[in-house]
This record gives sequence, C-alpha cells and structure tokens, in this order.
Amino acid sequence: MDTTLDQSPVLVTSLRVAEVVRELLMDPALHLSTLANAIRVEPEVSAALLRMANGAALMHDEPVVELDRAIAMIGTAQVRVVAIQVVMRQLVEGLPTAAARSVAERVWEHSVEVACLAEQIGRGHGLRSDYCHTLGLLHDLPVFAFLNSARTNPTAFANEQSIQAAASNFTAPTAAQLARELGVPDTFVADLVQLDGINGYSDAADAIRTAHGCVSTTHELDRFRQRAMCDAMRGLMDEAKRRKDELLDLVRMY
Repeated sequence: MDTTLDQSPVLVTSLRVAEVVRELLMDPALHLSTLANAIRVEPEVSAALLRMANGAALMHDEPVVELDRAIAMIGTAQVRVVAIQVVMRQLVEGLPTAAARSVAERVWEHSVEVACLAEQIGRGHGLRSDYCHTLGLLHDLPVFAFLNSARTNPTAFANEQSIQAAASNFTAPTAAQLARELGVPDTFVADLVQLDGINGYSDAADAIRTAHGCVSTTHELDRFRQRAMCDAMRGLMDEAKRRKDELLDLVRMY
C-alpha cells in the first residue's frame, strides 16, 4: 500500500498536538488504543487516514467513516507512517506568530470538546458516535484555514487585535469545501454543508450544533453564536468532559 501523501497544502491546527503525536508515534511499544486517541485529537491526521482508508487500493464496499475501522484496515505500521508525515509537515510549515498559535490552540481545544460532546449526543440518538466525533473535529476547518493564512501575511497576525481585524476581511472556504479538499468521504462533506447552511439539517449536523451550543470552551473567531438548552443533557456533558479530559491528558503528559 502506498503511504506517501501528496504535497497539497496542509492545515496546521495545534503545533503542540503535532509534537505530541510525533513523540507518541516514535514509541515502538505504543498501545493501539493510545494511538487511536492521539489521532482523535488531530483533524488533519484523522482526515488523512480516512482518505487513505477510502482509497481505491483498499477495495472496500462502502465509505469508511469511522477511525477505528480506518486504522484496522490500514494497519498500525502504515498509520504511523501517514501520521508522522502529516505532523512533520505541520511542524515544518507552522504558524509564524505567537498570537496565531495561541488562537489556534483555543480553537483546537474547542473543537475537541465539541467532538467529545457530539460523540455522546450521537450515541444517545443512535448515530455513529465515532463519526460524530470526527465531524465535530472538522467543523472549525474554516477558522484553521484563516489562521493558516498568517503564513502569507504574518504582520496581520502580530497580535490578537490584528487577528480580529483580519478576520473581518477574510473569506474562508466553507468547512465542506475544505473537507472535500482533505479527501474525507462525501458523507462528511454533505453533513458539513448542512451544518453551514442557515436552514440545513441532518441528524449528525444537528448533533454538532447542539454540542456547540453546550460546550464551555469558546474562541473569538467562532462562526456559530447560538446556545442550546443543555440542562437535559447534563449526564452526556459529564461523560463528554471525562472523555475530553482523557484526550487532553494524553497531550499534557508529553
């Protein structure tokens, strides 16, 4: 199986997480569950593995939309190769200013919390929970695309005030467009279209909207401002927080 990635532009999310994933993948005794958790906090790596699992060479009958299945199909050795390629490109290309990196960290943590709560909501509604988690990771791709534009105009990203000003004049591709460029299955693209649409609806997109309205972490470039009625979901929110802490502890350990 060819595990060489093309040289299309890579989206940098969290450089801290890229460092962690690289360190984890260098451990030959890494447990499979730890490997899967490391992938679940990184949107670009998740997308790359789904793209590979859905490649024609694997000859599957239906789209692979769950990371556990993607990892099983590709094999842990190839997963390591692909993930290392992605994070090394992220570390090389980077974000040029401390302010852009700081905002990206907040956006990343928010995305992980949305993903963890969407996972719980999806499970409670009979949806594929792993799919909802990945969709939550991908929902803020336009914000990461904006922050990555700092590479071509770093002076506009010198501080958080200038970042806010630059954001008002930036037209980012939609999450669906970016997901399509990343090569994830069309079902993700279709749900992101519904998520971005004013009147769009799908069960998975609704899980993301609800999760987004109930999480505690926010960032100043948020495209979605609505809040949800969260009292009835206290149990799901507690489980999502436990799951998020488990994933973030993995990052903090390194």
